[in-house]
Amino acid sequence: MLISTHFHPQKPYNDYVCCIPASLRLDPRVEAAGESSVAARWRRTGFAYGIPFDYKGSVPDKPHPDVQNTSNPKLMLMRKLFEERPIWSRPTIQAKLKVTHSLAKSLLPLVSYHFTSGPWKTLWVRLGYDPRIHPEAKHYQCLDYRVPKEVDIVEALNHWRLGLRRPKPFKDSAKVLQVTGSEDEKCEEIDVVDETTYSFTPDALPSQRQVFYQLCDIHDDTLQAIIHSSDGKEGKCDDIYGWSDKSTYDRLRRSLNEMTKKTADKIRHEAQAGDRQS
Repeated sequence: MLISTHFHPQKPYNDYVCCIPASLRLDPRVEAAGESSVAARWRRTGFAYGIPFDYKGSVPDKPHPDVQNTSNPKLMLMRKLFEERPIWSRPTIQAKLKVTHSLAKSLLPLVSYHFTSGPWKTLWVRLGYDPRIHPEAKHYQCLDYRVPKEVDIVEALNHWRLGLRRPKPFKDSAKVLQVTGSEDEKCEEIDVVDETTYSFTPDALPSQRQVFYQLCDIHDDTLQAIIHSSDGKEGKCDDIYGWSDKSTYDRLRRSLNEMTKKTADKIRHEAQAGDRQS
C-alpha cells in the first residue's frame, strides 16, 4: 500500500492522491485544518502515486486504478521520453512536449510516479523503475541550487531581458486535447518553460534565485567531472545525497556560485560598456 504524507478525514490532502487505508484518514492535524483548506487541492487531484524515499515496498509498476486513460497523442510522446530517460522533472516535460501544466499533470500519472522525499523529490520516475537500487540513477538526482545573496543577478537578468519572473505564456496555435481525448474548442495558454529554469550552462543565468537541476541537465564539462568523480565508489543510497555524497554537492554548489557570478558580472559590464558607447 502506498501512502501519502498528508491525510484528510474524507479526502486526501496531497495534490497527487495515493491509496490511503481507512485507518489513516483521521489525522487530527489535517482534521483541525478543516475542509475549506483542502477543497481546492482536491479538485486538482491527479491520482498519481507518491512515495517517500524510505518506502520499503515495491515501487508502482502500473498507473493508479482511478487514473483515466486517454488517446491524447502527447501521451505516446511522453512514453518515449521515459524510455529514453527514466526520471524527469515536470518543467522539463512541459518544455520538451510543449504542453500545459494541467495537461502534464494529467498525463504523468499514466507513465510515472513521484517521490515525496529524498534525492529524487518532486521528480517523476518511470513506472517500475526504482532509482534507489540503480547507482546510475545518480545522474538524474535533483540539486537544489540557490544563488547567493551576494551575487547580484537581478540587474544582469534585467539587462538580459529575462527578469526573475517566469516568461509570459503564449497561445498554442493548435487545439489542445484534453486528457479525456476530446478537443477543447479554445486555444489554451501554454506555459513557456525557459531552459534556464531546469538546466544549467555557463553562459546563461538562472531565471530565478532558486532552481532545481537534475545532475544530467548541468551542461558543463568541469561540473560533470565533479559529478562523475565518485563513479564506481557508490555505497548505500543516501536519503539526502542518493548515490552521490555531501562533498560532491558542496563542490558543485561552490562551482555554480563562481560561474553564476562570473556570468552576471560579464553581462553587467557589457551592458555598462554599451551604455557608455550610446
